[in-house]
Amino acid sequence: MGSGGAAPAATKAATKGGRPPVDDRKALTGILFVLRSGIPWEMLPQEMGCGCGLTCWRRLRDWQAAGVWARLHRGAA
Repeated sequence: MGSGGAAPAATKAATKGGRPPVDDRKALTGILFVLRSGIPWEMLPQEMGCGCGLTCWRRLRDWQAAGVWARLHRGAA
């Protein structure tokens, strides 16, 4: 996220091949879309450019474990 460091760096860089990591802002867009719309993670539209639903779910899980959401809620209050 911004220079404030609210989110940890994008998941591990692809050093052994594989897909490049999804940008944090795009992952956040996908997370918010799923949480607001109530669709299953697997149904996240690929056209949004947020990666797959599993990618967004993993980023949400990682950010939750890192305390990112708690910091966002404290900052928004």
